[in-house]
Amino acid sequence: MAYSRHEPLRAKSTTGAVRSAATYYTYRTGPDHDAGGRSWATGDGRMGLSLDDVRSELREHASASRQVYIFVLSTKAVALAVDDYRATLDGHYDHYYLIEHHNTDHPHCHGIGFREKQFKKAELRTMYDQLGERERSAEQARDRQLERTVERDVTDQTDRRRSAEQQIHHAAEQERGLER
Repeated sequence: MAYSRHEPLRAKSTTGAVRSAATYYTYRTGPDHDAGGRSWATGDGRMGLSLDDVRSELREHASASRQVYIFVLSTKAVALAVDDYRATLDGHYDHYYLIEHHNTDHPHCHGIGFREKQFKKAELRTMYDQLGERERSAEQARDRQLERTVERDVTDQTDRRRSAEQQIHHAAEQERGLER
């Protein structure tokens, strides 16, 4: 089941709150961090960025935008790709930066988004619905792949069984030929 939360930052220093959130999201402990770290992706298509790569942009957008949000998008049963998260967020933020986390049982991403107007409930619901649709689509693709794998395994086992039976039959025929 999809989960989507978008919270406005209400701090005296929005740039300070953005800096703190970005640092926390980047360096929070977990197996994914310990295995080589995390990288940022942007709404304009860039990926594999370090915190240093995006720090000045975050500061610039935090100063210039009327609304700053921190968000989390999560799924329960299947991990989504960065492009799935982007498809959910596109058109809702003027600029956004996201970072995937794989440190819990539920794959998710955190992010920081910038826009001029406050979200209305209907728009938040639309994002939630879009995330749910992407999750269901990814689950169906995973299930189809699993079915193909099972079918392939059954076919392989059947082929091996036939091959073994053919070898036994062939050996029996050879034996009979030697007896004559």
